[in-house]
Amino acid sequence: MVLWRPIFDGLAHCMCSEVSYGNSEGVGCIKQRGGIVALRAILLRHGHKFSVSQWKVIMNNVILPAIQVAIENDITPVTRIISESPIVSNLDFFSDPLTLPPPIDNEGLQKFVEVTQHLIRYVLILFIFYFLIIITLILVFLY
Repeated sequence: MVLWRPIFDGLAHCMCSEVSYGNSEGVGCIKQRGGIVALRAILLRHGHKFSVSQWKVIMNNVILPAIQVAIENDITPVTRIISESPIVSNLDFFSDPLTLPPPIDNEGLQKFVEVTQHLIRYVLILFIFYFLIIITLILVFLY
């Protein structure tokens, strides 16, 4: 749990970020939504590794306080009311759940890893190339 706590705290901080307040359209909520989706994916994939007491700490000390802060600080205007009844609104929220994160051996994830490794190698080669050019120019101008 100790290793997971900074990750959970960082994602909870994203959930209650003030970056998007006042901007309810476009990419204004991307930091908050990204924090929520990443936290959800981690808990779905690795949640079985936590004990009941660890889940209690995660919920009571990280997730619920972040949601509370986000709700208290949110000043975005209401754009529409789905229902007068909170029960119906809550059911509407659950009608379209997010999909589960892909498994570790997913072909798309494997391709992403492969492309990322090639890009890292390419960037490293470019960095070395530019570094050598700068060193060469410095040596030329010094002598």
